[in-house]
Amino acid sequence: MAMGGRRKSRNRNGLTPNVIRPEQLESLTDEELARRARSGDEVAWEILYLRSYDYLVSFAESLGWHADTAEDLAQETLLRAWRHRSRYNPGYPYRGWLRTILKRLSSTLYRREQTFGQVVSRARSRGIDVDWRANVPEDALEFVERRELGERIAQVMASLRQDDREILMAWAGGARGQEIAAQHDVLPSTARGRLMRAKVRFAEAYASFYGAEPSCD
Repeated sequence: MAMGGRRKSRNRNGLTPNVIRPEQLESLTDEELARRARSGDEVAWEILYLRSYDYLVSFAESLGWHADTAEDLAQETLLRAWRHRSRYNPGYPYRGWLRTILKRLSSTLYRREQTFGQVVSRARSRGIDVDWRANVPEDALEFVERRELGERIAQVMASLRQDDREILMAWAGGARGQEIAAQHDVLPSTARGRLMRAKVRFAEAYASFYGAEPSCD
């Protein structure tokens, strides 16, 4: 019995009000699922993820990206959608919101690729060897910063569950959807969902250790 002697009300199915069985969630619209996901409903989010992933991959490919990059953009879009789910306005089409996130990510990736190409072209025009991996010694400060970041990542990885560590290491080693699925003997959609959640848990663990997520710039 609840505090104060009041019993929680239940409907005739024995469930508390607003509780929906997992199979009933399938009939909800994306916007209704997103509203539930905003409140932390992970089952609603998983359904949204499975509904949205292939759509986002196709959308990224329509922007000109190859399959592997399109998959990465789709995953990063859904990762950010989960992290910032409180910002979603339920009155706005959910897929429209996802497309906006993906287009921003796509623009950023394109600018970075263009910038790298411009740097290489400028170096070559000045007769500079661009095989920097072998010919340019690493700056001492940069080395220290990289080592510190490596130690932080190792500490965060050690705090995660073994299955999260395994799938993150597979992804870091270059494996993608189909390959990760084969390694873990699951469906590709399941592998992508697990990878997304592992990335979320990594980011949250990093922030809890160091107060901010790692910079990728």
